[in-house]
Amino acid sequence: WFSPGTAMVLSVFAPLALLALHRAGEERCLRAAALGGGALGLAVLGSHGQHSLLIAILFGAWLLVRIARDREGRPFLIRAAFLFFAAAAGVGMAAVLTHADSVVNGFRLPGGDREALYAAPWALLLHLPDLVLGKIYPLPTALLKSEFTIHAGVAVTGLALAGAVRGWGEPFTRFLAVFAAAALAVAFVYPLAALAMEIPVLNLS
Repeated sequence: WFSPGTAMVLSVFAPLALLALHRAGEERCLRAAALGGGALGLAVLGSHGQHSLLIAILFGAWLLVRIARDREGRPFLIRAAFLFFAAAAGVGMAAVLTHADSVVNGFRLPGGDREALYAAPWALLLHLPDLVLGKIYPLPTALLKSEFTIHAGVAVTGLALAGAVRGWGEPFTRFLAVFAAAALAVAFVYPLAALAMEIPVLNLS
């Protein structure tokens, strides 16, 4: 459906951005925040606009959690967050402007995914076990198969659950576990998906 290259770019630069953002918070280093934002900007340049926005939402949510938890370091974290997203916007501006031009002047249908992906919204929940068990209950259309490809497998899902349980005392582990569960809920539970489709760019089909 989409070129694998879009996911490959995110798989390279998004972890680098997250690592730099983590170091910025731990070492109180604005330079690391700027470098992390640059890595996110490179992800924006080389990936799909919606994928980049989803990664930015992940990073933004984590920054909000850090800012809320760390009263002493809050002023620094706010500066670091601003610098991180400013650097990301600066590096990725060419892609941002291109996507904006496509939205304004191209044929983009806000909310079109509602009819295409959620014609039988509650039936999608029956496919959620495919995350663990694989393609035991194939989706009916090629579009749905391309958009709900979540076949992680028993081993990967088991390791993720074990890591979440064993590392629950770590704030970042708890955040990732909650965010992952929320992401699956937003994708498969139609009322939550309808709310997410109100976010600009994410609601373009």
